[in-house]
Amino acid sequence: MTVSPPGGPTVSSALEIDVRSCGGGAGPRPRLVVRSGQLRLAPGSDDVIMPAEGMDVVHLGDTTQVKYWMPGVGEIIARIDPLQAQDVEPGQRVRLGFVPGDAILVDEG
Repeated sequence: MTVSPPGGPTVSSALEIDVRSCGGGAGPRPRLVVRSGQLRLAPGSDDVIMPAEGMDVVHLGDTTQVKYWMPGVGEIIARIDPLQAQDVEPGQRVRLGFVPGDAILVDEG
């Protein structure tokens, strides 16, 4: 995913959000980062929606780690409440979501 300088929009064939709502700072190689626990299987109406396909499910007791794949973005790792993730299976297509304010910009370089 490519991101324009702060104050501009995200440029991506897969996602488009306004990075002005994101915290952090970005240098010449910015990357949009969302903590794995901030991704939801039941996105809200104001969330950024990411259609993805499940690759791997690991139950870790009080959380479940799910690896997803999204074309144009790549691998996404989400930590989801075990009750929400109990029916998640590899190969399943889902809609992940996150609040734009939960994302931060970091410099990849």
